[in-house]
Parts: sequence; C-alpha cells; structure tokens
Amino acid sequence: MHLTKEEQAIIDGHQGEGASIAMKVLVGIGQVFDASRLVPIRRAHVSLSNQEGDTWFAEKLQKAGAKCLVPPTVNPGYCMDFFLSKGLLSNEDIDSMRRCHEAYKNLGAQMNYSCTPHLLENVPLLGEVVAYSESSATVFINSVCGARSNRESSQSALCAAIVGRVPEYGLLLDENRRAQALIKVEADLSDDFFYSILGWLTPKKIDNLIPVYSGIRERPTPEALINLGTELNVTGAIPMFHIAGFTPVDGLFTFLGPGDTPTPTATPSPTPAPCPDDISLNGGFESWNDNGPGGPPDDWTLATDFFTAGSFFRRLKHEFYPPS
Repeated sequence: MHLTKEEQAIIDGHQGEGASIAMKVLVGIGQVFDASRLVPIRRAHVSLSNQEGDTWFAEKLQKAGAKCLVPPTVNPGYCMDFFLSKGLLSNEDIDSMRRCHEAYKNLGAQMNYSCTPHLLENVPLLGEVVAYSESSATVFINSVCGARSNRESSQSALCAAIVGRVPEYGLLLDENRRAQALIKVEADLSDDFFYSILGWLTPKKIDNLIPVYSGIRERPTPEALINLGTELNVTGAIPMFHIAGFTPVDGLFTFLGPGDTPTPTATPSPTPAPCPDDISLNGGFESWNDNGPGGPPDDWTLATDFFTAGSFFRRLKHEFYPPS
C-alpha cells in the first residue's frame, strides 16, 4: 500500500499515539484487502454498543490522545434516564454506559444516539466516500444515497473518523458496485413490510450477489427501503442493491458475472404461497392482513428509531382504515 508522507508521519506518531493506532488499524485492513492507497472521507457513523470490547477500544484511543478529524454520529446505547426511573439498571450497567458515553464524547463524536443517521443528521451525498458501520445504515447509504462505504466495524469506522481516511477497496470501487443478479418482482409490494420479506428471501435465491430489482412500479417509501436493505444485509451479507427507476444510477444495468452476462434470474415473491425452496409464508401474512383471530391489537410497543413517524402513521391508517 502506498502511503503519503503525511500518512506515514501519522503512523510514526507525529500526531500522537491515538492517531497512530488508528492509522495502523486502517493500513492493516487495507493490506488484507489489497488496497493500493487510503482515500479521504467526508462523514462517519460508528455503531457504538457500550459492550465491553467497544468501550475498551474507545477508551484506549481516547487515553492515547486521539480526536476525531471527522466527528462521527453514533448508534444508541440505552436511555439512562428511562431505565434508571424504572429501577432496571445495576451499578455495573450504569458504569458501562457512562464510560462508553464519556469515551466517545471525549473523542469528539456527535452523541446523537441513532441507528438511522442517514434520515436526519448525517445524510451522505451522491458519490461521497464515507465510513459507516451499522447493518442497516451501510446498505442504505450505498444503495439509496449513492454514497460509498464498505461494511465497516465500529472499530474501523472510529479509526477512519480519527484520521479522516479509509483504505480504497470493495464498494469504494466502481467495478464492485455493479448489479450481479437480476430479480424480477411480480409480487404486491403495497405495504412497507413486504419489502422486509423481499429482503429476507433474496439471499436465499442469490446468496450474496448484488441484486437489481425490476418490476417495482410504485416509488418505495424511505421505510420500505430501510426494511429491504436491513434484511439483505442481516439475513445475507448483501451490501447494496439497485431498484430500476428509483435508486441512483450507479452501474445499475452493468452486470458483472461470467462472460459479462447477467446471473440467472431469480424471482422471490413475498406473497403467501410456497416458494421453490419450500419456504412458506402462509399464516404470517394472514395474521398481518386480517389481524388474526383475535382482531386488532389492544396495545402496540414501538421500538428503536427504525420505526419512523411515516411508519407509525401508515400503520394507524392500516388499522383504522384497512384495505377493502
């Protein structure tokens, strides 16, 4: 890997021990993936977890004098005020969350505590190189925003935020962002939830290839796109997707496969019918569409910032004005 004089000086400790540690981590990752150089980033998001290893690494960098050149947004830990008011935290839990918060704050992170910074406070622009960890965020910003990030760990994203660089490999390169499998969607996707099922089924059909979906006629909501990307990245390890006519044209119809021809078409269908690989969705969709034998729910529990205001109001509409 070629390093500039400035990058080598950071490794040599000229900007402090913390920056040196961060740069060494990134260079090591780059060497593993045969990156030829480091490139600057414009944004970062770190999947803070306040687990022991996460806190240890953040404290190590902070005690070594590191400061974030690119202040990252961070994932949530847990709400201290709420859980303390319910008496649900032990002294060990309280200490763990406070230590994690202080370490990241002192490193210069933006303590927004959100899994979906790409919807509000940290929205990447088309073509920007960024360093995002968090399983739903990386696939969304690559696919929907048209920005470029590899699937960073919380540690590598934090290191990138400190030195403002990432190794150039993977999804930062044009050739690795092309569609590798064409999926013709024939199913009804009128509910955002159906995009979760589409994302759940896709890796079962095409493994970890990058899909381009055709046949989707209505513009997906942001929540639908979050649902699709999250399932692709969690059920499988698919880092991005394309939807013909809706997502940014980023090598959309350029297929990468044997002989530069499309990989055989797969047609996953999120309808209550058996799939070719014996996956049946019967029952689950009946409960969703008809509220099951017990009728509408008595209470709802809404969890995490994946459930947006748009999701909430569409759910209300569905409950009080169900489709005929």
